[in-house]
Amino acid sequence: MSDKILSISNLTVKLKNDNSIILNNINLDLFPGDVLALDGMNGSGKSTLLRIINSQTSDYEIESGEIIYYPFKDENILSLNEKDTLKCNSMIGYVPQKDNYEGLNKLSIEDLIDDAISVSNLSKEKALELFDKYFKDNKRITLKSIPAKLSGGEQRMITIFLGLVCKPSIKLMIIDEPLNNLDFENAMRVSDLINQIHLDNPEAAIMMVTHCKIITCVNRQRRINDGVIEDSDSEYVCHHCMGEPNCDKFYLK
Repeated sequence: MSDKILSISNLTVKLKNDNSIILNNINLDLFPGDVLALDGMNGSGKSTLLRIINSQTSDYEIESGEIIYYPFKDENILSLNEKDTLKCNSMIGYVPQKDNYEGLNKLSIEDLIDDAISVSNLSKEKALELFDKYFKDNKRITLKSIPAKLSGGEQRMITIFLGLVCKPSIKLMIIDEPLNNLDFENAMRVSDLINQIHLDNPEAAIMMVTHCKIITCVNRQRRINDGVIEDSDSEYVCHHCMGEPNCDKFYLK
C-alpha cells in the first residue's frame, strides 16, 4: 500500500476534435494531510485537471499519462470500466466551480441531504449530526432552508457540505474555486468550513483551485501556466486582509 493518496504521472490532455493541448506532462503527488492550492491564470488548465481527476473526460482526449487514486486501486483511473469509474468517483469528494440550484425552489437542504446520502453509506442520523455540527451557529442555514433562495456564499457552503461531508471516509476532496465572487464575511465562513473539514479528516487530502490567499489551512501551492505545472511547490502566504485567524486557523470562531 502506497503512502500516497493520489499520483499523477506524465499527464497530457487535449481538447477533443482539436489539437490544443490543455494539460502538458503534468506530474503531481498528494499525501495524507495535504491541502494543496492550485494557482495560475484563467484558462491555464487548473479546473480541467480537477475535472479529469473526477473522470469528467467527455470533452477531452487523454494523449498520455496516468492517474492513480490509491484508496481505490493501484490502477490508472483513466482506464477503468464504467462500473469501476462510478465506484472510484463515489470515493472522491468533488465540488464544482458553480453552485446550481436554479429551478430547485421547492427542495430544502434536508431534501438535498437525503439525495446525497442515497448514493453513500452515510446514515441519515449521522448526516443530520454532521449538519448540526457545521451549521449550528448559522441561523439562516437550517434543514428547512431552500438553497435556491440563499445567498451565493450560503449556497457555496451547502455545496461543499453536500459534496464533501456527506461522503464518509473519502481520502481526496476536490474543490473548484471555493471563494468565487464571495463577500468578505462569506469568504471567511467558507474558509472556516474548509478548515473544520480538514481538521475532522486529517488523513485525507484536499486539492482546490483558488486565486484568493485567505484559506488558512493550505500547506502547499503549485502553479499551472498554459497547461504546464511547476516542478515543485511554491510558497503559499495567507493574506490576512480580513484579520488574523485564531490559533486553530478560524476567522469567526
